[in-house]
Amino acid sequence: MPPVAAALLFVLFELALVLLLPWALAFRSLGAQATWVALPVLAALGSGLAYAWLRGGFAWE
Repeated sequence: MPPVAAALLFVLFELALVLLLPWALAFRSLGAQATWVALPVLAALGSGLAYAWLRGGFAWE
């Protein structure tokens, strides 16, 4: 994997985590509706992680 692809993966996943951090900190006070709103975001993040993993995006050669 070229270093640029590794950097791009890092930036994408870091951005997703930064966007989810406020939701995670206020999780208890937001209620059940916030969970349903965040579920597609978490699913997209998980599927992107699985895709990168299966395509060898985390293998250093």
